[in-house]
Amino acid sequence: MKKKKKLKWVITEKERQDGQKTKIKARLVARGFQETEKPKSDSPTALRESFKTFIAVSANEGFELESVDISAAFLQAEKLERDVFVEPPKDVKKEGTIWKLNKPIYGLEDAGKREFVDMIKELLMKNFTISKVESSEFRFTGIDIVKTREGIEVSMEDYAQSIEEIKEIRKIGNDEPLTKTEYKVFRKYAGKIQWLAENVRPDLAIVGLNMSMKNKDATIGDLKRVNKIVKKIKSRESKIKFGKIGKKEDLKIYGLGDASYRCDSKSIGGNLILMGNKKTDIVAPIYWKTKTIKQVCHSAKDAETRNLTKLVDDSVYLAKSVEQLMFGEKGGKIPVKLFTDSRPTLESIASSKQVERKLLRNAVADLKEKLIHKEVESYSWLNTKDMIADILTKENKESDDMVDVLYDNDLPSETPVTDRGGCCLSDTKGRRDIIDRRTPSGVLRRQGDEGEDVTLGVAGMKRNRNL
Repeated sequence: MKKKKKLKWVITEKERQDGQKTKIKARLVARGFQETEKPKSDSPTALRESFKTFIAVSANEGFELESVDISAAFLQAEKLERDVFVEPPKDVKKEGTIWKLNKPIYGLEDAGKREFVDMIKELLMKNFTISKVESSEFRFTGIDIVKTREGIEVSMEDYAQSIEEIKEIRKIGNDEPLTKTEYKVFRKYAGKIQWLAENVRPDLAIVGLNMSMKNKDATIGDLKRVNKIVKKIKSRESKIKFGKIGKKEDLKIYGLGDASYRCDSKSIGGNLILMGNKKTDIVAPIYWKTKTIKQVCHSAKDAETRNLTKLVDDSVYLAKSVEQLMFGEKGGKIPVKLFTDSRPTLESIASSKQVERKLLRNAVADLKEKLIHKEVESYSWLNTKDMIADILTKENKESDDMVDVLYDNDLPSETPVTDRGGCCLSDTKGRRDIIDRRTPSGVLRRQGDEGEDVTLGVAGMKRNRNL
């Protein structure tokens, strides 16, 4: 006997920024978590980093933008291939009556997959019911995208300005736990802040993460602090500008990673990835992320090394995505250059000796392999004061450099990341390439403490790569 699921009405009131056509919208939603049989629920959706990459490439190439909206997408899906019984909501419920669903409904685990599969069939067989087509200016999941003369502007200014301060907070001690109602308010604001951070405000990423980590033990003090964050949100514009970076042959991916070691809780890693030009300071942010490091870290080096492996993974993936968009089947190459402010991590990569921490050896070996196989062009050291990714791991960190990147697509000259005409700037910009490249002679080059060249035989590293 299949267990019936309950239905409930979800009522949402129109907000200034959401583009909802009616003031009040009601959705009948199934409690999909009550299903004992778990159907396949995966459905292809655009990743956030894919969206930013597409926008950056579109701005660089001068593509035209169009948005197509499919009306009532869920309702256009075909008949369910399984039996789903639901208990009607209280306002229409009759004694001894249950409903059997013919089509997917909001809340079912496989609703998104059914919608996608059926929409593809529909596309091949007949026309969709298209409610609107917009060009050059449209709203996508609460984000405003506008094509301008200079490129493309992505804004959540309406969304940011719609976030109001909490007006009524109990006047008690800051350490007092929240009530059930107060928790709902706190979580609502945490979600709004994280949504802003993911799309246009990397300076809020660490704030959003810290709030989400307190979802079960927040206090009145945390609730009061929300109002300070709201003021910070409104202190500057919530938008990013994407413009012309350069010819596709001159493009390069720059990754900057930073970690915050915490001895009393999980360490935090923050990564910023830029699409830039080998010959200029022009860059565009295509990815940023603040996240807890899952593995236990026993030192700052542990945290920085594990975070660097994540930066490698994300940077190489995005480089390949840009290659596909720019070169297609022609096989062009987008080089990847990565930066960290951890000398110990880079010294471990450059050394043929085993890393003392055994659980760190695989991570270091993987970093070496990426360099040997030319998936990564170089790992370089960046002074902490120039590490703009710091803003992703340190809550009170302010960075005018990050603002320049987001608004002007310009990397300040004090932040020595780009190639600046292809020359090494270690002499003039305070940066040393601890590991730079694989040379024609088959060795890895790095600089010693006195600036002398030190070489590491590839054969020796290959012997130790799994240690």
